[in-house]
Amino acid sequence: MDKDIMIGRMTRAMIVESPVVSADDGGGAEVIWQAVAENSVIAVQNLQVKAAEKLRFSQVSRRVTHKIAARNHPALVTGNRLVDAEGTAYRITETEQADRQGAYAVCYLERMV
Repeated sequence: MDKDIMIGRMTRAMIVESPVVSADDGGGAEVIWQAVAENSVIAVQNLQVKAAEKLRFSQVSRRVTHKIAARNHPALVTGNRLVDAEGTAYRITETEQADRQGAYAVCYLERMV
């Protein structure tokens, strides 16, 4: 496990949301974000995005602006998003397990505009 990840540092609350796609009247689709059904509010710890990680994601055409650690949650998957108390949304671009037991996850995020 990353030595910087500590349960006591997970003090920032964020809501996990998933996209719901529905057809619109013009033949396209509309995306509405809604909180996941169970335990949608999670506590996270901000982590520093390292230069090597930024380079790794830029090579696969992904942009990473933030990195967080949290207790593992089934909704922490690529494509979902996290919303903080101020209403800022961050798309999950990738997740990985932070420890062998699978208790913690690290999420790489891109701030949505």
